[in-house]
Amino acid sequence: MSEYKTAMERKAFWNKRSSSFPGHTDGEDTYQAKMLAIAQEHGVDFKGHTVLDLGCGTGSYTIRMARAASKVTALDISEGMLNAVKESAGANSLTNIELVCADWAEYVPQGKFDIILCSLTPAVSDRQAVEKIRMHAAKWVIHISFAGPMKAHLLDGLFNLHNYEYKRGEWEVVMRPWLEENNISFVSNRVQGEWVKEYSREAILSNCLDVLAAHRLTPNMRALTDYIEQFWNAETGTYLTKTAYDVEIIIADFSVIKAIPE
Repeated sequence: MSEYKTAMERKAFWNKRSSSFPGHTDGEDTYQAKMLAIAQEHGVDFKGHTVLDLGCGTGSYTIRMARAASKVTALDISEGMLNAVKESAGANSLTNIELVCADWAEYVPQGKFDIILCSLTPAVSDRQAVEKIRMHAAKWVIHISFAGPMKAHLLDGLFNLHNYEYKRGEWEVVMRPWLEENNISFVSNRVQGEWVKEYSREAILSNCLDVLAAHRLTPNMRALTDYIEQFWNAETGTYLTKTAYDVEIIIADFSVIKAIPE
């Protein structure tokens, strides 16, 4: 996010957003299950291995990986996000998750991780971040980034309602060019689909207010309460939102990297 320059500003932003982020959901047909299945199809084995979930958010990947891994380090700049991971870990009786609240640029890992997962995170937005991953990846790196525009109907309309131009995913995608320039082989899959989320009226309104506050926008309450009604779904009895996504998942074996010239 270009308007949030300092770590403190980024922390405050993601803490505010954490309350409306989806957490872990069981099921083999979920988005996270499908993405991890792609990684496994290309040789990634989580069983008995150490994992770093870099920019873990509310732990939608963390919980799944921890069921097989020996240990998962869940790293995020937001305490709010990590609190959600802690709750999910407790609900799933998982004790092999280490919570670390830190910026990736400042975090000092103790050794290497067998697997590093970084999904849709601005923490990996420059070459220094990728170089640090290289230093601490013993084998597999799974990198998920936006491959095309994401259409979030609720948020797009919300920003339009408040005359705000939001450019989603402003951070530079650096993993693919870094791998290509250093002649490191990788496999890539483009995945497109739709995220669907159900809300109560209170929850969808709270989500909108959190988003506006995170972007320092004053809510137009009269317009906002009218706006959210278009998402009411009589069949489910909930407010239903849809987000079309287009992402690329890259899987690379960093154990084959010998030395890269400085």
